[in-house]
Amino acid sequence: MTSGRRARVGVVGTGWWATRVHLPSLASYERAELVAIADADPERARAVGERFGVEMVFTDHAEMLRERLDCVLIATPPVAHFAPARDSLLAGADVMIEKPMVVDSAQGRELVALAASTGRRLHVGYAHLHSPHTAQLTALLADGAIGQLRLVTSLYANPSGALYAPLDPDRAPDASDAMFGPRFETYGLRKLGGGQAHGQMTHSLSLLLAVTGLLPREISAYTWGPGIEVDMVDAAAITTHQGPIATLASAGTVPLGAPSFIQLTAFGTDGYAVLDSAAGSLDVIGADGARLDIAALDPSVSFPGHLPARHLVDCFLDDRVPVADGSLGLATTVLIESLLESARRSAPVGVPDLGRSTR
Repeated sequence: MTSGRRARVGVVGTGWWATRVHLPSLASYERAELVAIADADPERARAVGERFGVEMVFTDHAEMLRERLDCVLIATPPVAHFAPARDSLLAGADVMIEKPMVVDSAQGRELVALAASTGRRLHVGYAHLHSPHTAQLTALLADGAIGQLRLVTSLYANPSGALYAPLDPDRAPDASDAMFGPRFETYGLRKLGGGQAHGQMTHSLSLLLAVTGLLPREISAYTWGPGIEVDMVDAAAITTHQGPIATLASAGTVPLGAPSFIQLTAFGTDGYAVLDSAAGSLDVIGADGARLDIAALDPSVSFPGHLPARHLVDCFLDDRVPVADGSLGLATTVLIESLLESARRSAPVGVPDLGRSTR
């Protein structure tokens, strides 16, 4: 471990999630020095700089990158992830991109290749993968705790539907813990990467790929979103190169204030496992019906939203491998592209080769 040194961090994008989660996490972390921020909106950038005590404020990320940064966190709208990520890698920084990594797999492949050629770390902000239960389930499945995997089903449902139409103040998510509320343009416009698949189902897809290491072969999918430009409900069945089948579903129709659903269930030849991140529980039942004694987690631990930003810093200082790396971000993007194409065609489509297991 590198002792005493702090990582110099810059943040690109100062909207809802950045001011709610990433900036407070970095500003309060003793191993991080929050050096600079960049946002295309000069007034917002200035206000955020004042709130978090950041003196160097820019409207152009390229200017920010002249400040010899160790790490850059990108929290712009999805279609604006690529350029600052590419430029940050070329400037020699480790990079974390808020999910989804990109909405164009060609850009994702370029970023993964660039990270490899520059020797920099590329992270994606999938907070669920930082939960102790996720790591525990990954290890249990790899050790054959439920035998040979046969079926995996993943569900992610939340109130995100309120974001897919011009925001009604009475239906908008609570933004009292952030400097700014969510913008309809980010979530509700297809050209900006909006919709349930890119914005929300990406969580369950990345969780499935990371925990199981499965390589999708073919996907058959459906989407629904009447009266809006983007998808609000998605469902898919996936065949894999290893043999197991996976089913996925995601809906943005949960009422505001009601509990969300963040679940992954794995069925094997000798038992099953149920990960429920919303409830903070992990249940594993063996072939003899015996249940493993696994302690429940507090919601702040089950969904550690503050950890991806700090993990970016820790990996840089301690020369560690990211929990959610660029290869996983690319694989998730490829699968979402295939899902949306299948839904558009109303037919199964082959999933392009992801190159290797994502676990």
